[in-house]
Amino acid sequence: NALNDMWRFDLASDTWTAVVVSPGSQPSSRSLHGSVVLGDRMYVYAGLDKGDMWYFDFKTNDWHEVVQEAATHSGTQSRTPGARWGMPLVALDSEGFYLFGGVKRTGHGHRAADLGDLWYYSLDSASWTELMPAE
Repeated sequence: NALNDMWRFDLASDTWTAVVVSPGSQPSSRSLHGSVVLGDRMYVYAGLDKGDMWYFDFKTNDWHEVVQEAATHSGTQSRTPGARWGMPLVALDSEGFYLFGGVKRTGHGHRAADLGDLWYYSLDSASWTELMPAE
């Protein structure tokens, strides 16, 4: 079963400690999600059969749901990465992060498909952009 608890590992003492989260909104239980830390926040995206995004503020111990907007290209709204699981999130700077691939459900039952798409989430514009390979 998926959980929604959070733990901190102390490298100096080699011990785990449960993180006490402030009361209020928090993500539902999940597994196989992607996460990345930028500054004082940890962003968590999707997970098995989920497509939402949250961030945890390490200063306040609060969770915040992120309203995902799709970037616009030539006046046409693109989409967000959508529900998926098993994908990495990688930050190369403090302005945003990348998401690559993952797995998505493709119908009823346990059918799934591997994904090979690449997305960038901009913290400044609070939007996703799908990145296409150079021709």
